[in-house]
Amino acid sequence: MGHALTNKYSLFFKKKGMKKVFSLAQDIYKYGKFRELVSFAVWEMYHKLGLFPKKDYLIFNNREAIKLENERLAGSEFTDKVTQFFASGGLNAVRCDHNWKLLYKNNKGEIFGSLYPDDSDLYKSTDGGEWGGGIQKDIGPWLSDQFLQI
Repeated sequence: MGHALTNKYSLFFKKKGMKKVFSLAQDIYKYGKFRELVSFAVWEMYHKLGLFPKKDYLIFNNREAIKLENERLAGSEFTDKVTQFFASGGLNAVRCDHNWKLLYKNNKGEIFGSLYPDDSDLYKSTDGGEWGGGIQKDIGPWLSDQFLQI
């Protein structure tokens, strides 16, 4: 819904005049975007006044991005390109034995997540985040309350 709102009003700020202000306000309310608008306005104000900490800005480098064309995800060409790309930045990429969809790490260092394609089952990593080892399924109904505190 939000994307439709953006598309609908993309030319709004390029035109002179304010014919659609009421319509924009109505759609912001209708699509539940008021909080997002206020958040943006506050951030923009901090940015323009120089109050946003310089250390918290994202800094992009000029390094060339990884380019994948016809490589298959399971193929060695893909693995080679990804490994070379991360190695050029001093990092080590290792393929995981599990196809994780979501991962969460709590303040105790425990890792929970779901596997693709069935994200209705919750797993806990039993290998300390080494990604090549074990996972534990169906860790119990007690998790729902504890999981929300992560």
